[in-house]
Amino acid sequence: MPKISAIMPVYNSEKYIAETMDSILGQTYTDFEFLIVNGASTDRTREIIESYKDKRIQLYNLKIDKGVGYASNFAVQKATGRYIARVDADDIYHPDRFLLQKEYLDNNPEIVAVKSLYEYFADEDLDDKERFESMQNFGAESKNKIISPEDISEKLYWNMCLPNNVTMIRAEILKKVYYGEMRCGEDYYLFYNLNKKGYKIGTVTQYLVRQRISNGSITAKYKNECFEAFYIIKSDIIIPLFKKGKVFIWGAGSFGELVNNILKKYFLKVEGYIDSDPQKYGSIIGGFRVFPPKMLRDKGKKKILVASQPGKYAIAKELEAMGYKHIEDYVVFF
Repeated sequence: MPKISAIMPVYNSEKYIAETMDSILGQTYTDFEFLIVNGASTDRTREIIESYKDKRIQLYNLKIDKGVGYASNFAVQKATGRYIARVDADDIYHPDRFLLQKEYLDNNPEIVAVKSLYEYFADEDLDDKERFESMQNFGAESKNKIISPEDISEKLYWNMCLPNNVTMIRAEILKKVYYGEMRCGEDYYLFYNLNKKGYKIGTVTQYLVRQRISNGSITAKYKNECFEAFYIIKSDIIIPLFKKGKVFIWGAGSFGELVNNILKKYFLKVEGYIDSDPQKYGSIIGGFRVFPPKMLRDKGKKKILVASQPGKYAIAKELEAMGYKHIEDYVVFF
């Protein structure tokens, strides 16, 4: 029985999958099985995988593509290793990834899962360069600063503050909780619920994965679906805000409007928007007025849903300074 089970859901990944597989099969720690779940790919993905003759590879070809969440859980059920390492089919992994993460879990029995530092790189055909710059500045840079189990625990209530594609988890725990069976947000569902149950997550403070940003990224293709999934996952802390007071969305941009539309779908009505841009004060967006942050100083029964991704850390700091408490008075949407 191998010590590690590497699991990789794939769908139409012919362009990158060989590079990813080479980086996994070239790991310096070799006692692992490589479980690949092909979600009914229509390109050469299956052909490329079957061209490898490494005995560690176990390929499962699904008849229907049921999404990454389903494929991930299928692999988890088949896994026999003590630890389960998640692999994404278009990323490149450091040769010592498995070794370093296995040693971390071996030496820290109180830790259930371990991540690492990571970096983005743009696919050569990427159309949206601005999206890449934004993800680089507000994605990898901010997440790589969230290292301690305590900080990870706090920030998981804000967003998916760790890269799923370079996590290693104790199999006995993962087989109890599982990924969410959804097309987007399946990883956040898992780690949000692990966190709620009190499990600790640690960090190997080395860069162990290069994550590719491409036109076909799930979050790029299913943006609205992803954010609705995040609402569903966090509804246990979002809905209570509406029962405790009048809720305002801090963020009067496109993201704030998107969040408001999701709330409307679930019959949750906000009082208006808060924004730091003086040019927006008093304006009306979709029937809701925009107010300046100073109106929150008289706390009363005001509750805040933060919907500003670049500014969420600064906004949270400002709210805390005004006496607002995380989860009790404000929630970061994502």
